[in-house]
Amino acid sequence: MEHLMQPNEILSLSRPTSVHVQEEDINIFIDESEQMDIIPAIGAELYLDLLANLDDKKYAMLLDGGYYEGLKGEKKIFKGLKTSLAYFVYARLVKNDGKILGQSGFLSHNDEYGSKIEDKQKYATYNDAMNVAKRYLSDVLEYLKLTRTDFDKKARVRNNGTRILAIGD
Repeated sequence: MEHLMQPNEILSLSRPTSVHVQEEDINIFIDESEQMDIIPAIGAELYLDLLANLDDKKYAMLLDGGYYEGLKGEKKIFKGLKTSLAYFVYARLVKNDGKILGQSGFLSHNDEYGSKIEDKQKYATYNDAMNVAKRYLSDVLEYLKLTRTDFDKKARVRNNGTRILAIGD
């Protein structure tokens, strides 16, 4: 398998999204999200092991989330690596907003059945989805630190430093 998830899984694990989003676009954002967010957080070795053993039951909880006990016996719940990845992809889809680079420049398609939302609202949605993705990934890292002795205890979710704020109306 090339990625941790398929496009149809992304659409089912993130926020409501049209089924008409192009699969090629989703695959591009899956790759970007894995390379920029997932691999730096969990490490290349674990990532490659996950790719090679996606159906292995030993990774089911890491990928799909679940319940476990913390160090003090407290109950912990997390959504899993797949849901985190789905939200990173969703955020990138929101930010891209159907724009493509064409012969005549950077284009955004408009049609009679939809209307564009304001940039301010789009970037608020993007930032919110990225925050959810980072929180879910942080929960995954907490689970890994507790359950894997070979996992870097200092690992944390990287902040890429990109923050988009819409200014004005």
